[in-house]
Amino acid sequence: MRQKVLGLYPTGCDHIQLVIREGYGGEFWINPGDIKNSRIKIGADYEGWFEIMAILLHEIEELLRQKEGCRYTNDGHLSSDNGNYYFFYDHLTLSNLATKEAIFLSNCLPDLATAWKQWKKDNKKEIKK
Repeated sequence: MRQKVLGLYPTGCDHIQLVIREGYGGEFWINPGDIKNSRIKIGADYEGWFEIMAILLHEIEELLRQKEGCRYTNDGHLSSDNGNYYFFYDHLTLSNLATKEAIFLSNCLPDLATAWKQWKKDNKKEIKK
């Protein structure tokens, strides 16, 4: 699978690796095993920048809420569907999470925008071949 590691970006006292990859959607790993930091991967095959942003926002918000201890699931469900998560936190935690997200986004967005534009150009070149 084609992918590109963009780098490690701060969230305050921590850093998260950001990767773009083929396809759609996104995922995160708290402890991927091959690096000491958490990792977010997002699909880069979207046509619109807003779609890239929506996936990135979803993944950074969910990852940070998991790390903060705010993500819960009901026990006893037979499926392992990720739609079964609930998020609970107070306003102070919300402010802290928003600050961490802002630090991460302000650092990674310039690199992500550049990499995504290049990704689209490279895809167009491959299609023409």
